[in-house]
Amino acid sequence: MKASFSHLLTKPKSFIFLSVFIVFLIGANIAWLNPRPDFCLKTNPKIPFMWQYNLDSGNEFLSAAFFPEIFKVRKTRINRPGYPFAANMIGKTIGIIPSHFYHIKKTEKAFVGYISLKLIVYLSGSLMFYSLLLHYFNKEVAVFSVLLLLFQPLSINYIASFHTTELQFFTPIFIVFMFHTLIKKNTILNTIIFSLIVGFLMLCKQNYAVYLAVITYCILKKEIFRSALSIIAHLVPLALWMFVLKLLQIPFYNTEFEEYRQGIWIIEEFIFYNPFQMIQTVVHSLHQFIISLADYFSVFFAFAIFSFVTFIKENKKSTGLLLFVFLMFFWVWVQFFATRRYIYYMVSDLSVIILPLASYQILKILEKYKDGIFPVLILSLTLFISCLSIVQFPWVHPYKHADSLQEKLPTEVMKYNQ
Repeated sequence: MKASFSHLLTKPKSFIFLSVFIVFLIGANIAWLNPRPDFCLKTNPKIPFMWQYNLDSGNEFLSAAFFPEIFKVRKTRINRPGYPFAANMIGKTIGIIPSHFYHIKKTEKAFVGYISLKLIVYLSGSLMFYSLLLHYFNKEVAVFSVLLLLFQPLSINYIASFHTTELQFFTPIFIVFMFHTLIKKNTILNTIIFSLIVGFLMLCKQNYAVYLAVITYCILKKEIFRSALSIIAHLVPLALWMFVLKLLQIPFYNTEFEEYRQGIWIIEEFIFYNPFQMIQTVVHSLHQFIISLADYFSVFFAFAIFSFVTFIKENKKSTGLLLFVFLMFFWVWVQFFATRRYIYYMVSDLSVIILPLASYQILKILEKYKDGIFPVLILSLTLFISCLSIVQFPWVHPYKHADSLQEKLPTEVMKYNQ
């Protein structure tokens, strides 16, 4: 690869930083893409910046602004306090100096805190992904993979959204990166640190597939003690949070279990099916899983399949790596099945595997061409198509979007907005 793409790779980390900010600018101004004209939480009545189009964004934001008092009146996010806590603390920290000059409300601190948190997650996740891939691919493939990750519609949609959905693909990256580091420095202390971080991530979004893949892999490698230690240690953040809730006299509540019966439906319904119904349900789930893979990754899924065959031939001795890839697919499907959320983004966990394989195949094909502009064109086209997929037609001017700011501050927490 030379010419344009090679020039961009002279400072790969700086280019990744720039790409994150470009995606953030698009996401923060997503109102102009007309994603949902019938529902909008306008953070500013006149300036369409950081307008929210997710139904849960209001609740997520209030959870951060009034953490933890909000949980006395709104229980939806009690089992996922990670993001609200982090956004709240970041906002308070950033507001320390300016607060000496003028009064800053909690909602304003949360706004700044949430934006900062999103940028931290995207920047750190992208750089970890890049560093991880350098162990298996060249620099071109690593950068190309990171940009494919950032330029997906889901990534654009949630980089400026008060929500946790991006953790569906960033949590696997965080955990695989840390696990890869842990393998090299496999000490008791590092195992505990790794597990505590995993535990906190699960308090942000209960995305267990990759962690279960890691634990299963370790058990198969006969690391029984460290696996048990990790499982226990990763529960510490949850135990601490439940202790805090006890002090605040707030009952623990899990929305996913209580309202959506995720996972619970297996022991409430599935085990009572007859054998034919069980097989039918599993086959239907596998069918939906494959459809979701094709839907989320589109043409890149096909490139990844071809690449996987090539990669196996070139890395026949990498049995451990192939085992982990298999376990990742298996546990992502199990999570897909157990949650009974047959939604395309539920397979985005596999971005950590599929996008690098696709990038490897694409760049291998492009080696036949001397003009290095092709990778840039593919990435630009990916970004354009992703933005276009967000647009709802007919296009409606942001000022005409329905103002759905129904998330009025609860009277019980109004006194805290000081």
